[in-house]
Amino acid sequence: MAEPWDGSPDYVDARIARALAHPLRMQILAALNKRAMSPSQFAKEHGKKVPNVSYHFRALQKLECIEEIEIRPVRGAIEHFYKANRRALFDGKAWNDLPASVKEEASGLTMGDFLTAVALAMQAGTFDAHDERMLVWMQQRLDKKGWREAVKIQRDSVRKLNRVYKEARRRLRETGEPQGGMLGTYAVFLFESPPPKEKPDDV
Repeated sequence: MAEPWDGSPDYVDARIARALAHPLRMQILAALNKRAMSPSQFAKEHGKKVPNVSYHFRALQKLECIEEIEIRPVRGAIEHFYKANRRALFDGKAWNDLPASVKEEASGLTMGDFLTAVALAMQAGTFDAHDERMLVWMQQRLDKKGWREAVKIQRDSVRKLNRVYKEARRRLRETGEPQGGMLGTYAVFLFESPPPKEKPDDV
């Protein structure tokens, strides 16, 4: 059995990338990163057929992307509940080989999850709770070399911050408060924007 997901993003290899190329599997993995669910729960919430959903749950379990955590009697039947072992992070060739429709699905799920986290923080009043919080938005022109350099900086940033998260979790466990501290949400985006629309000449 795979180790429980510790919050670290996992760069997927080509084999897992192909397995996750099915949009429904991407949806399942995204849902199980938020909370534990059974195939029937997922099917009901997303308007899918249970046998089809169960098939994809089994495929993800075989790939060690999800794990069974509980068996519970529900309305006279036995339901199996799963949670995610990993948050898939596609990069390089694994990402390049995915169909465009799956890339759009993955990007949409990621953006949706992030915007939900922002909305919850704004509603709870925690978004601006710390003077040292980061909120940066910029848009600049890049050539091919600059784009590659920018991507590398982003990747390095994710790796470094992940080490910070791991050390913080270790300290919290050592102090007997594994669920203590604060929940830090970090996001990195770098994407090409469409060119600005030309303004009509002033008359």
